[in-house]
Amino acid sequence: MDIQHFFKDHTPEELERYQNFYQKKTVQTPKYGDLSSFPKECFNFQDKLISLGLWELITSSAPYYLDLVRMFYCNMCIGNIKFVTHVRGKNIALTPKRLGQILDIPSGGRMLYDPEDEE
Repeated sequence: MDIQHFFKDHTPEELERYQNFYQKKTVQTPKYGDLSSFPKECFNFQDKLISLGLWELITSSAPYYLDLVRMFYCNMCIGNIKFVTHVRGKNIALTPKRLGQILDIPSGGRMLYDPEDEE
């Protein structure tokens, strides 16, 4: 695959980092489930996953692009208490609050990473 196409919005340094450290990395094959085999009278997995908004995530077998997955992680850093990355000109920021919303869990509590600890 011609990765130059994917890196048209990136710096030469980002392309070099990708080629040296990420291009040959193995990406784990995604796992997805078919939960329809669980009897509804015994398990409430389906209803619970739907109510949590996770049904599509767990059952999706949609195609994915290895180079875009690698690029996502290659460009990721932690900045101002959030994960920040960019892929093909799109900036992506994931704050603890947003991650909590996605997973439907509270985002409060002690932070595992505090940039002030590095000073």
